[in-house]
Amino acid sequence: MTNQNHLFTVLCMKINQELNPGSDWKFIINGNFLYQRVTGTQRFATEISKVLLRHYDNTRIIVAGDIEAPDWISNDRIMRIPINCSLRWMRYFAFWVFAPFFVRKRVKGKYVVWSPCNIASPLFKNHLVTIHDMSVRHNPKWYSRRHFLTTLLTERLLIKTGARITTVSRFSKKEIARYLGINENLISVTPNGFSPKGILNQNEIVEPEQKLPDVFLLSVASMDPKKNLDFIVRAWLGIPARIRKDAGLVFTGGKNKAFGRLSGLTGGQENGIFWLGYVSDAQLAWLYSHTKGVILASSYEGFGLPIVEALAYGAGVVCSDIPAFREVGKESATYFSLDDVHTLTEKLIDLLQNKILPGKFAAPLIPTWEQAGDSVWKAAATLCQ
Repeated sequence: MTNQNHLFTVLCMKINQELNPGSDWKFIINGNFLYQRVTGTQRFATEISKVLLRHYDNTRIIVAGDIEAPDWISNDRIMRIPINCSLRWMRYFAFWVFAPFFVRKRVKGKYVVWSPCNIASPLFKNHLVTIHDMSVRHNPKWYSRRHFLTTLLTERLLIKTGARITTVSRFSKKEIARYLGINENLISVTPNGFSPKGILNQNEIVEPEQKLPDVFLLSVASMDPKKNLDFIVRAWLGIPARIRKDAGLVFTGGKNKAFGRLSGLTGGQENGIFWLGYVSDAQLAWLYSHTKGVILASSYEGFGLPIVEALAYGAGVVCSDIPAFREVGKESATYFSLDDVHTLTEKLIDLLQNKILPGKFAAPLIPTWEQAGDSVWKAAATLCQ
């Protein structure tokens, strides 16, 4: 995005803030995500929070007593809960029980609380909640029983207490309406955004410590059953050895207790497979910058942020043919069916042999983070009118 376009976006946001009759209200961000590792959901929360804090003076963020806030949050924007959250159960108490009453006591006048990472305390008043997908209801077997039951109960309570829902894609909007039994018109859509500079500036990227082949394909996905990492492994092992010789398949992504158990993940460096686990933003930026292509094999998603990031870095994208990926990738990605592993094997060979070129990044179809932040702010403003 050019400097002129950036200035125009910022100017529109400022004018919108000044002209809105409810400009004296407070926009309060539920900062529970600051405790969590950054995946697509947390990146959405982080990038939009940065925009809101940068451009809207009425924005504050709830932070627990013992957390060291990131440098992009100035002290005058922090609402600090006086609770030490060194233990996990204390964090749940702080953000799910104490915070709603803390906000009511501290904030005079109108306010909206935005919870950007799926379920949150139903005790908040004037609550805007971003639900990213309905995967827990779509296939409960992908998750632990505890996470499944907690999600179902919380979603019902959020709807009963009048929380307003926003989501990240038109597909998720339809799914939320169907599973939660609410009118689609009551759900707003704010897609994940992109940065023209990528995840980080070029001079900030860092090569992973593990030595990787010069030629490699990349999978960016958490260790989650719905990501079908075993499917990617089987497709890779189906490539003739002479073709994948000296090439690698690199997996990044951590494990979360909310997910069910994984099975079938085999293969090591002797087969050119590298499991890096969770990587930093700086390392992920390096991987995007050097990979031949990015592979995603999810059965179900609400968006597809790695598609946007890969295309922004000029990498080819091969992904499963599911509605959310089609909505995000459009003609810029190459799709395969999860019914036939041989199809993916052929696509991987095409990537290695430069037969799949990077798709054209459809920037006008994906908002910048600045525009996404403005969309969230407008959704919250409607609750104060």
